[in-house]
Amino acid sequence: MNIETSKVNKLHISNVEGIPPVTVILEDVENCSGRLTVTCGKDIWIIRLTWKHEPSIEKYVASDEFYSIYTPGRLHDLLGNSERFSVDTQSIRSDILRLRRAKRLNQRQARRLFNSCSSDFHFDWLSENRRLINHLYGGLNYKVPRVQSSQYIYERTVFKAVSDGLLAVYQDEEAA
Repeated sequence: MNIETSKVNKLHISNVEGIPPVTVILEDVENCSGRLTVTCGKDIWIIRLTWKHEPSIEKYVASDEFYSIYTPGRLHDLLGNSERFSVDTQSIRSDILRLRRAKRLNQRQARRLFNSCSSDFHFDWLSENRRLINHLYGGLNYKVPRVQSSQYIYERTVFKAVSDGLLAVYQDEEAA
């Protein structure tokens, strides 16, 4: 049996508007590598970090190099799993009603199209509903109304809190 230990630092970030408390765990795994674990509510994200110039994970997250690489947007790209946008069902339904009132859709077409608009659209919906897109937007996906995904906004808020929290704790220690 082989048992190893590692140095772990834990941060608890709370009172961030719109999200539950966030726990950040920094683990120095071996020479110039570590792990960043973020938990918020039922969600968990893990990223392996490697660096060249700093002696520890604490020094690395306090460095400008860390913040130039791991911006909240970059953290989301690496760790997040949500689409940035989702299809705006309210706007699509309004467009269907507008076309029905203009007599460009008959009642049966309008009802079928209207019913195909569920409240939880994602981008796979675009490929599944070619006929609707052709009818309403001339087959052009970029014309389909979109709104920022609430999951994307949530994840960005979490990663911003993580970035700000690490910056506050470790760069303040560097200054002291």
